[in-house]
Amino acid sequence: MGPLTQRAHFLTSALRLADAAEHLAGEAGMPQPVQQLLLHYSRNIHGDAPRGPLDLDALRRAAAAELEIHADDDADTRAEAAQRARQQLGDAEQIFGNILRNTARLRRTS
Repeated sequence: MGPLTQRAHFLTSALRLADAAEHLAGEAGMPQPVQQLLLHYSRNIHGDAPRGPLDLDALRRAAAAELEIHADDDADTRAEAAQRARQQLGDAEQIFGNILRNTARLRRTS
């Protein structure tokens, strides 16, 4: 995880949700809860300020443009963190996480 990971995941999910919503809408139209979810996404993506009805193409363009800015930096940060983990953690710690230590006991021994 890096500082941009959450944003990159948000933008990626916006793209996937837009695709799924378009497929779901078909002839019957898009369900109201799906529209509300996508409007929420639109409001939180720079460059896509909805002024009228939901525009899936505008949402996709804005999400893709911002994702392009963040994706490489996020991937680099995550790769560096993974490399550090491989160097600093054993096999079990890489799978299950680091050992939790009893901080109360550590304070008493210092």
